[in-house]
Amino acid sequence: MKSLLYNFKYGNHIRVVYIFYLLTTLFLLIVINGADCGIVVKKTTYALFIGIDNYRSIQKLFGAVHDATEMSKILSNKSNGLVEPDNYVILKDDNATYNNIKKVLTDFKSKMSDNDDLIIYWSGHALYDEKEPELFLITYDTYISNDNKTGYNTHNSITLMDMVELSINKDGHLMFIGDGCNIGDSLISKLMLKYPNVSVLSASKQDEATPDDPKDSFTHYLIQALQLPENDLDGDGFISMEEAHNYVYRKILKDTKFKQHPTVAGKNIHRAHLIKAPQDIFTIDIDFGENFQEISSLGGYDEINVNGNTLKKKSIDNATISYSVNSEKQTPKETIFKNGLNQIPGYAMSLWYKGKNKKLEIFENPYKNSYALIIAVDDYERRNDTLKRKGTGFKQLGFMVSNGKKLKNTLKELGFPDGNIITLFEDNATVANIENILKKFYVGGVYEKTDRLFIYFGGHGIDLGKIGTAKEKSGYLVTYDYDKSKPALTSLRMKDLTDKHFESIKAKHVLLTIDSCMAGLALPNRLEGNKSEEEVQEFKKFKELAIIRNDTISPSRNVLVAGTKDQLALELSGGVFTKALISGLEGKADLNEDGIIQFDELSIYVRNEVAGEAAKHNINQQVNYATLDDYGGGKVLFLRGSRK
Repeated sequence: MKSLLYNFKYGNHIRVVYIFYLLTTLFLLIVINGADCGIVVKKTTYALFIGIDNYRSIQKLFGAVHDATEMSKILSNKSNGLVEPDNYVILKDDNATYNNIKKVLTDFKSKMSDNDDLIIYWSGHALYDEKEPELFLITYDTYISNDNKTGYNTHNSITLMDMVELSINKDGHLMFIGDGCNIGDSLISKLMLKYPNVSVLSASKQDEATPDDPKDSFTHYLIQALQLPENDLDGDGFISMEEAHNYVYRKILKDTKFKQHPTVAGKNIHRAHLIKAPQDIFTIDIDFGENFQEISSLGGYDEINVNGNTLKKKSIDNATISYSVNSEKQTPKETIFKNGLNQIPGYAMSLWYKGKNKKLEIFENPYKNSYALIIAVDDYERRNDTLKRKGTGFKQLGFMVSNGKKLKNTLKELGFPDGNIITLFEDNATVANIENILKKFYVGGVYEKTDRLFIYFGGHGIDLGKIGTAKEKSGYLVTYDYDKSKPALTSLRMKDLTDKHFESIKAKHVLLTIDSCMAGLALPNRLEGNKSEEEVQEFKKFKELAIIRNDTISPSRNVLVAGTKDQLALELSGGVFTKALISGLEGKADLNEDGIIQFDELSIYVRNEVAGEAAKHNINQQVNYATLDDYGGGKVLFLRGSRK
């Protein structure tokens, strides 16, 4: 009876204790061997990033600090980085001394458990000594001497074994990434005898050099690898050293023509997680059509940037490329693409998107070779004339040259190469110089391949008919070498620009802009400045791409001038016409905000701006513009990119 009572009272208790011990044992086995069993156990990742360009006594590098900085950003980013901001240190240049590196690693070791991870990234000089054999990582304060008998003497360098011993215990986890010459993987077997959980990813074999170029380096491709979701080859949600190496190895081999071989070694490289794999939120298919061969030949279709969003190639089907977009936005095309022109930096083509029908088309830049001629004169009194000539008799100005320089910068933003913008300021703005430059755009001239020419004149204008040296109204631009005793020979006839030069210039599209008195005389009987309000509203509507393309097909000669033939150009506030021209080209003239500034949009904007400013001073100032039909029905345009 007693034994029955005992079993009844204590039997269940014994079973509970047994089960408790069994569960505890299983839990400990999971914690201790979790990583080896493929089970994810909560852990902390620490990191030390080292980049040295400016050594104290050794040859300088040029990309190491940049690479270390970029690696710290990618591995600690909020969205998928494994390294918390408080858990990493970056040492650059003179901070990357032997003692500082040793202190950081010792501090990490005091914080870390064997389950935690440590990433050490090194970008700098390295030296492999075959006589030791040993790999020396060259710190900022390393001094190197070479004895043929004893080998290298590297005072204050740090070996890879030193780093491991300073930072982890026997069972600790360390991932070493080395971007430097001669690092290789030959010493990994020696390391693993004592530290089995060490993994090494290096830029090259130990007998190979590495380039010192941030744009074409091991780290450049490593960062790419860590940003591509498809590099999570085993689908575990992370990109490991092994997976990153798989991507980097192919890229480096291709770039160096098999002269450089990134290496990876260690028994846990498949579980040496560097970062969480980024997630594809959506994909976008772009049909490049006949442009595919061009963009493919440039090797640039792997990755394109649109409005600050990076699109990465996933697959190709004929001329259609499927791109992945790593974004948290939920409405792909409405957020990635803006209505109208979406420019692709580095290419002569853009993506045209119309949100209404979700249509995405290629819009190729119609201009391959754009030039500009900017002429501006302020010093009409010839105060700074090296020839000491008397003044021209015209009023001194003080804003044309500065406005001309601003106009040049604006045109550069619109894709005009700096070397293709010719400026003739002050004493360079002579009749002969202007004529000589214009003739270079004729058939057979050095600039005959120009397809878009922008001409600007800022200065005084004159009607020789009014001063009795011509039988009828005849507008001339007053150049720096003007001589009132022979005005027709020392000034530039406006009608010559729109007749003789327009006809002889080979460029498909030419735009002439004039900020001067009597500028309207450049357009006798061909003014278009008085468009109705209904016509103006039409330009504010979003257009089909086909309509815009029509403007680019035919040749054009367009003219935009500061006033009609009977009005004085407004000089208030330093040339309001030119100021309006610049602000219009900067984007304000894009009336429908489609990213393309058409000639009519620019003209309407400048006309309204100048008229508004003139009205403040009770002046009637009418900007005028025209498309000269004798030369074709096209119209010049400028590409900026959509703002909507």
